[in-house]
Amino acid sequence: MARRLTATPLADLAADVAGAVPLTVGIGPGGVAVIGVDEDDIGIVRGVDAGVGRHVPRSRTVQPYDATVAVRRAGALRRLVLRDLELAHPRLVPLADGGLLVVGARCAVRADGAPEANAEVRDPDGDLVRAFSLGDGIADVQVDADGRAWVAYLDEGVEDAAGFGDAGLPCLGEPGLVVFDAAGAPVARLQPAEGLVPPRECRALAVAGREAWALCEPDGRLVHVGEDGSCEPFACPLAPLTAVAVDAERGRAVVALGTDDDDRALALCSIEDGWLHPVVEIEPVDGDGRVLRYRAATARGPLLHLIVDGALVLLDVRDLRR
Repeated sequence: MARRLTATPLADLAADVAGAVPLTVGIGPGGVAVIGVDEDDIGIVRGVDAGVGRHVPRSRTVQPYDATVAVRRAGALRRLVLRDLELAHPRLVPLADGGLLVVGARCAVRADGAPEANAEVRDPDGDLVRAFSLGDGIADVQVDADGRAWVAYLDEGVEDAAGFGDAGLPCLGEPGLVVFDAAGAPVARLQPAEGLVPPRECRALAVAGREAWALCEPDGRLVHVGEDGSCEPFACPLAPLTAVAVDAERGRAVVALGTDDDDRALALCSIEDGWLHPVVEIEPVDGDGRVLRYRAATARGPLLHLIVDGALVLLDVRDLRR
C-alpha cells in the first residue's frame, strides 16, 4: 500500500509571472523562482535549427526578448523583469543576495573563436552584473551554500557536440558534472569512483549543502558527490529517475520516476550498502487528501518540488519521520 505525503502549496505559476507563460522553475539559496515570457516569444525562446534528420536547439535567440521572473522567499513574492535576454532555453537559480543566475542550455563557439557566454549573473533589479561560459549541453544547474554553481551535462556537453575541441577550447562538460565559482571558473569536477563508468551524461541534480546527488548514465547509478568532486556511487534499480530528494541523516530518499503522464510516480528508498533500495510508493496529496498528479519534479536537499496543474507544491522527505 502506498504511503501518503501531504504537499505544501507554494505558488500558482502563471499568476506569479503576471500572466506570462511559465517556462521553468529554479530553486536555490534565494528561494524558488519561475521565469515566464509573453506567449508570442515562446517560439523565439525555444527555437531550434533544422539539421539533417534532426532539430538542434539554438544557443541564442534570433532576437532579444523580455522575461518576467517571480521569486518566492520566506513567504514573500517579488517580481522583476529581465530585459533584452538572448539566451535560448533558459534555466535560472535565485541567489542568496536576491540576484539571479540565468543559464542557457546550449553554447556555441563564436566567429572569433571564443565560447559564447551562456551564463549571466543578474542583480536584484535584473541588471546584468557579469557573464561567462558554462559550456554546452546543460541538463541542470543549482547553486550551493557557498555560492558555487553545480552544472550537470547531457551527452551533447560531455561529447563536445559544439566542437570546442576543434576550436582549441576546453570541453567544460566532459566530466559530466562540474562545479564553478561565482566568477565562472571551474573549481571541481566529477571524479568517477572505482568501477563507475565515465558518465555520458548526468541528470536529476540535487544540491544538498556543499554536496550534491546526481544520476550518471549510461551506468545508471545515483552518485553522492563531495564538494571536491569525489563521489560515492549507489546502484539504482529504478528507471527512469528524474529527481531525487535526500534525507541524508536518515539515509532515505524520495525519487521521482517516469517521463509520461501515465507512468510518473514517487518512491521512498533507503540508501545503504551501495544500493538505492525501494521501500514503498509515495502518493502526494493535498490538504484535503486528494492525490496529486504531477508533471515535473526537481529537488534540493530533502525538498522535492512538483508542478501540479500549473501550481508548484513542496514535499519534505523529513516529514516521513513522523
